[in-house]
Amino acid sequence: MIDERFVLDLDAFGPDGNRITPKQYSRLLGRARWLDSRGHLLIEAVYTPEQAALEDVDYYVDYLLTNHREGLLAFCFREEPSDEDVREALLNSFAAVREIADGASDLSSWRAKYFFSTSSYERRVTESSGILGGGDLQTIYRGLTRVPSTSRRCYGAIGPRIIDLLEQDGLDAEEEALIRGCAYTTAVVHANFYVAQKLAFEQRSGVLEDAVHVRLDDDWQAGGIWRAERVEDADHYSLKTLPATLPLGLGYSETAGVAAADVELAVAAPELGASQLSFTGYLTKRDRALGRLQLTPEAAAALAPGDVDVRLVHDSNRDGMSVERDGNHLYGIEWPWSCHPGIVLRCNIESGMSVVKVRTEPAVPPIRIDGAELRFQTNEAVYRHEMGLEELTAAEKRSAPSLTELIHCAFRTGGRDRDGARELTLSELASIVLGPAWRPGDTRSIAEALAAMGLERDGAAYVWRARVTRRTRVADRSLLEAYGEARPGRRLARIVHRHSVPMHLRRLRGKHKRPHPDKVRTYGDARRQYGMHGVLIEELPPGYTWVEPHERGGAGEELTMSQLDAAFDGDEEESAEEIDASVRDQNALVDP
Repeated sequence: MIDERFVLDLDAFGPDGNRITPKQYSRLLGRARWLDSRGHLLIEAVYTPEQAALEDVDYYVDYLLTNHREGLLAFCFREEPSDEDVREALLNSFAAVREIADGASDLSSWRAKYFFSTSSYERRVTESSGILGGGDLQTIYRGLTRVPSTSRRCYGAIGPRIIDLLEQDGLDAEEEALIRGCAYTTAVVHANFYVAQKLAFEQRSGVLEDAVHVRLDDDWQAGGIWRAERVEDADHYSLKTLPATLPLGLGYSETAGVAAADVELAVAAPELGASQLSFTGYLTKRDRALGRLQLTPEAAAALAPGDVDVRLVHDSNRDGMSVERDGNHLYGIEWPWSCHPGIVLRCNIESGMSVVKVRTEPAVPPIRIDGAELRFQTNEAVYRHEMGLEELTAAEKRSAPSLTELIHCAFRTGGRDRDGARELTLSELASIVLGPAWRPGDTRSIAEALAAMGLERDGAAYVWRARVTRRTRVADRSLLEAYGEARPGRRLARIVHRHSVPMHLRRLRGKHKRPHPDKVRTYGDARRQYGMHGVLIEELPPGYTWVEPHERGGAGEELTMSQLDAAFDGDEEESAEEIDASVRDQNALVDP
């Protein structure tokens, strides 16, 4: 779980892309309830280890396939495409856009991801005395290269440094405008590009003159995090041979320890010698689809710059291939069909640290998992996860409470009172729902459920109100069950919870007390068809009709407002005398 700052681009879809007026937007920022005063959305974001390892484009493609798959790029295919076909088409389309941008004469880019006007950047740098001009950018750069005397290394985030620099003497209107909305993104990209340019000149030997090595450590969080380290022996410092803008994620490894590499499905092993480094990984479905090999941070740092080759030894195959390197990943590997998810990959970096040898090992006897026979060493936990074997049966899913129901229960039983409402933070909810041993990655599903529930936010706290009004979406099954749970005997619980209703008789009320002739004519056949012969009386009595068996409740049933009102209106509840009379009537209609 990390704190993230999202920038809203109101003009992303053109001047008519949204209906908000400038006055409404200013009022929204003034309230600082959903957006802060700069038009940014600050949230606690949760990513699974697999999602955190994705590049921005891959993550967006995954989002599109998960949430907007139907009809996606349908005009590109004559027949219904598979998910992999759509994924490839999306990646190719984004690559085409990037290629067009790369060829534009007045565009520069930060890591070929964020494109900006070259002329606007040069004007900013030239105006050395301007706000966030060349002088301020130089101040930010020098701050990133300084390591405290009491430390060997330190880290600096671009985004917070820009804001801190401008807030030193208070923000005036001009300074505020430079970090409001999309202007903040431009400032972050310009600052990173400036630092990279300065390092390309001042750190040509791999180390600055004052024996400090500076490199990009994370290009995602806080607008980009840079790492500065004191170098004791510059001649034998391995990181100086790597591009300074290649993020290695060393800060994460240093704080989480070697065991944290397991979330990347790769486990580091100690160096075997001066020319070899060993690590173990486990293949995933996504690795197969992308032709990818995941490296540990230590392995990525040890690889020599330039071309990288992979030698795959699997079964009877001995394949060599040239691959592309992107951060902690190698792309362009053609995995054989028998390299199934979860297979153990024994990897060595050798031959001058420019060759990665990957081998699999046979399993003797073969491994059997849920009827499948696997001929190679396999991590069973990874295999089960990738193949979806951890899922509950349909019956278990129906009988188990949903996550939304557990969240409602957590607010009711453990929430702090707040003027008739209840409030909890995401961490507090996780402790109640998951127990005290939860890990940061475990809270993503809770965060998604909270977002779907549309609860109000007050800082880090979510505010929950136990009420249903005429503006409430009555088709929201989870919300209705939150109330049906408290009074299981009330009609709402019977409406919401899915259950089977057998054929039965219903008393006719009001003006229409005579059954329809078709109901009278088909009553005998219906008794036999639905197994009620000998249960219900032989002839349909006056003032009654019969109802076919059916199912009630569940996510697919829409409730009318009158049903909802009746369920919650205490005056509509049957009294004990009315219930007893109803039971006597039903008993009288049973065939003795």
